Amino acid sequence: MKSPKSSNDTSQHSTSPAPKRKDSIFTAALNVDQAKKQPSALCAHAQRLERENTSLRARTADYETKMEDLQGLWQQHEWLHQQHQSLEEKHQRLSDQYAKVSSELMMMKIERQIREARLDGLAMPGLERE
Repeated sequence: MKSPKSSNDTSQHSTSPAPKRKDSIFTAALNVDQAKKQPSALCAHAQRLERENTSLRARTADYETKMEDLQGLWQQHEWLHQQHQSLEEKHQRLSDQYAKVSSELMMMKIERQIREARLDGLAMPGLERE
């Protein structure tokens, strides 16, 4: 099936240059050139960069703390998962034991009823034993 777009369609592949960051090398060079002419501008620029640096350090420390918290939570998750698996295994063993004991108890009840029925049959005259 043919695409409805023409072969000359360039909407997906723009040839315009990629947007530049505010502090590209060229802009930084212009800032330095301007700063030589205006020392106060260089000082203001340095202060702005220092504030950004401080902000980035604070954000980095915050992210590192959050990462440590996440790692702790992941360890707790892993431990809980192991505990859950262990409990499921114990549950299965207990369930199997219950089924076995329940079956044995049922057999004991049946055997007792048979013995009682035989004893009742012996006590009643006229009934024949098997």
